[in-house]
Amino acid sequence: MGRRIKNEAIDLNYKPIVSIFLILLLVFPASAYEDSIVSSTGTYWKTGTSMGSYYLMKTLTHTIDEDEYLDLYQIDFQMAHGTINTHTIYYKITVTPSGGSETTLLESSASVGSSSWVQVTRSVSFGDAAYVGDDVTVKIYMKQSFASSVTLGIQNAYSRGYLIPANPEITSCEAVTPSNDVTNDLEYSISGMGTASASLYVDDVLEWTGSADWGSNTIDLEGLGISQGSHDWYVNVSSTQIGETVYNETIPQAFVYDSVEPTLVNSFQSPDYEKIAVGTSVNVGCGWSDLHLEEVRYFVDYGSGFTLLNISYSNGWSNYTINTSDHLGNTITWRQIAYDEAGNSYTCLLYTSPSPRD
Repeated sequence: MGRRIKNEAIDLNYKPIVSIFLILLLVFPASAYEDSIVSSTGTYWKTGTSMGSYYLMKTLTHTIDEDEYLDLYQIDFQMAHGTINTHTIYYKITVTPSGGSETTLLESSASVGSSSWVQVTRSVSFGDAAYVGDDVTVKIYMKQSFASSVTLGIQNAYSRGYLIPANPEITSCEAVTPSNDVTNDLEYSISGMGTASASLYVDDVLEWTGSADWGSNTIDLEGLGISQGSHDWYVNVSSTQIGETVYNETIPQAFVYDSVEPTLVNSFQSPDYEKIAVGTSVNVGCGWSDLHLEEVRYFVDYGSGFTLLNISYSNGWSNYTINTSDHLGNTITWRQIAYDEAGNSYTCLLYTSPSPRD
């Protein structure tokens, strides 16, 4: 595979509509779910004398098929009052499944000026327990407590949600890490619908379990107690939706676990004096040991930053001759970084300082 270097509650705060949509695009991929948006773009005024009591201002109904459920996520509307000065308007949002009981999702308030419309945008959630195959009605209520004559207005009301298939499914479950790869993590990919979780089995022993994302997933093997060397692995994946769970798993395959960095066996610098005469050729090198050594990179810094040199290594050794001419008084620093196939690395760092000849 090659080297890999590793370096639901209700939100009671107002949120801009654009930011809500950006968040939801990340949580709910557009290709997976169908939008359910019910709107009423007209303006409606309610008048009455029941001060301090809620008036039903708007009703919005989502139509739901028997094999899906509604995940409501946002209500937005504009509200106003018909009196002078700035006053507090209270509002309440409820939800009622077909044939079910009305439930309050949230209650709050906003300061509304005279002859002005105030935008209200709220994120809401009622889960998925009771709304499979039932039409859902969203109601918006408003009230005021400052005048005996009630005049309240609402316009541009939207109820937004996603229609999600009620049955969980796992359409694909594949290992991404190549067979027999030398690695310190394992990658797999899944697609489907529902809430996914996964369990990693190494040599048929459960080593890890946790949540999973639709798409690519990586399991870090560090800390799992797996021994170095060759093993077999597979991942068992489950998807749960509305109390139903389905399972699938990757095809078992082999890997080589390597979490040990390359070992510096020896290093030399000749001559190895801290200060040498300018113009002296300095021979440097490192010897490395690793069962899966893949690459050794050599860098030298003459005082203005490290430069990568194209130096090969043979039998674990990588050698180079540093020319100190034209570098009087500079501290010349060199280093080698050894990488193995799993991306583990180790750095050897030394330096020398050319001085004037005696």
